[in-house]
Amino acid sequence: MDSLGKAMSKLLSSQAAAGEAAWVERITMEEIEDMEAKGCDMTEYRAKYAEREERKAAEIKRRMEAIDYSLLDPYRNTPRDIDSAFVKDVISLNSSYLTKKQKYADAKIVYGAVVQAHHGLWTPGDYGHMAAVFVFALDEHVYDVEWLLDVAEKISEMKTSSNIPEDNREFITTLRDDQSVFGYKVGASICGDAYAWCTTYAFMEQKVLPDTYLPQNKIVPFLLMKTPEYLADLEIIPAKYYNK
Repeated sequence: MDSLGKAMSKLLSSQAAAGEAAWVERITMEEIEDMEAKGCDMTEYRAKYAEREERKAAEIKRRMEAIDYSLLDPYRNTPRDIDSAFVKDVISLNSSYLTKKQKYADAKIVYGAVVQAHHGLWTPGDYGHMAAVFVFALDEHVYDVEWLLDVAEKISEMKTSSNIPEDNREFITTLRDDQSVFGYKVGASICGDAYAWCTTYAFMEQKVLPDTYLPQNKIVPFLLMKTPEYLADLEIIPAKYYNK
């Protein structure tokens, strides 16, 4: 019984330590300050909080520096070699039918800016089938990261607005339904004369993304297999082609 008691004590101590470690990873500065206001000495936790934030900042910096879209330059021009390693890798990653192979000769590389995404796509892991909404351009803005992110932000703002212009009413109404599957040309009240398209895209696995989650800058490159009519026919490009 004594041995059992020691084993149970050790187990409970281990569980308590694990619980504290998990709590430290979640604690906010507001919680630390609240505990200090109640007379608790939070010096140790302030130090751990600072260490955690430094780790986060270092990881963000590493991920931002790892992204290099210029690595895609050799594959932008069309028609491309349908027997190239690039095409073979895209086909393999997307489990595409070989009957579509000829389309890869002319498929355009586009940048998709995240409008919204399942929360699981923002953290490392693999939680299975999850969807996101992307906006991309089919004109001179196709690789303009700043412009795409600005349009994505305008769409997000309009989603919560009480005043939706008529040219985007159907689009924004559909976007407000988180279960919807859609593709819409973005109206001029959001993007002016630009030719932009907003669509849902479902990730079958997170491993297709750099470090298994959405890039820090919210831009994901795709191959656009044909001019969109409803749902955009997008195929994800392997991360190794834009992530060092």
